[in-house]
Amino acid sequence: MEATKSQIHVDRELVGGPLVCCPGSVPKAHTYCCGPCGLGSYDAIIAEHWAREPSKWSREFDGRLERWDVEAKPPLELSMPQLGWLDSPWNPLFCLSVMYPRSLSCCAPIGCCLCCPGMHTVDVASPEAFVPVMLGVAEEHNLCPEELRGLLWMEFNIAPETLITLDDVEWRRNPNVEWDGLLGFKGNGNRTTDASCAGTCLTLFSTRDGGVMRFSTSPSGRWIAIPLGASFLYVPQPGDKFTYQGKEVELEPGDLIRVSYPKWEKTTELTQAVQSYAYVVRKLAARAPDGSAAYTKHYDRFREWSEGPWPHPPLCGFFLCHLSGEQRREDITRALNRYQVLMFPPAPRAGATMHR
Repeated sequence: MEATKSQIHVDRELVGGPLVCCPGSVPKAHTYCCGPCGLGSYDAIIAEHWAREPSKWSREFDGRLERWDVEAKPPLELSMPQLGWLDSPWNPLFCLSVMYPRSLSCCAPIGCCLCCPGMHTVDVASPEAFVPVMLGVAEEHNLCPEELRGLLWMEFNIAPETLITLDDVEWRRNPNVEWDGLLGFKGNGNRTTDASCAGTCLTLFSTRDGGVMRFSTSPSGRWIAIPLGASFLYVPQPGDKFTYQGKEVELEPGDLIRVSYPKWEKTTELTQAVQSYAYVVRKLAARAPDGSAAYTKHYDRFREWSEGPWPHPPLCGFFLCHLSGEQRREDITRALNRYQVLMFPPAPRAGATMHR
């Protein structure tokens, strides 16, 4: 399916599912939901963030990447500490189904009640209806590193967020560093959350200030720093082998590692930085030369886990206190929500993109 500009407009009007938020509400170019009931200018929000660069803080933060790039070890042993949180039998977030992808904590996403403009519900069983649209901005952002392009799945992420693209990040040459690094800002578009109360609350919360995320690349390009939570994307290198609890984590070309080191700015021995959160970022699809979406084998598994039954069904649809930690881990990672809440990104700002 070719995602031309006219087709993208049509698709944005047609996308929807049984839990559609605000039927008929189509995101207008350069407009974002910046709170439960407010709208803000995407242009103004991104321009405001660029106006803060360079700064003393950003020079120090991005400058530290040079040393990190040399001294920090690749995260070959993934601890994924967030999966250990499910071992506590009486943790209300995981004993009840509140944070699970298919949570029935309320009958419909809160976003439907608040009617936040621009929000849609998409069905992962019908990728042709929304994936080409999400990938349609790829050719407009020519500075996006090739390894970051495509539709990405946050596997083993226990927060109610599922899919994201980085093609729509507004990339520029980083003014804070001496090397040929990139700096970029991304709004809240092209990131999906589960069609549940927790997922939609996360969407609404992250739309404050446009939900802007900041990305900066290290000198080698192996690390992409995200200040929020002292997080990184790591680009696997030839010869890298990743393990979790002694078992190899198989990666395909295009997969990434997302890892957080909360004390990385204060750690003097960078090789001893401790992971506080980690998961695998799987590439589900890429934009083909003809504009269509080329799917990877990961999409079949993603769709199977989204449409299949709970590995261990909760009692009355809510209670999982009787399950073991391992059973709850399977439920939160393998019983994905078929329906995702999505805000499409606006068209690129005039003059915002650059060519290599």
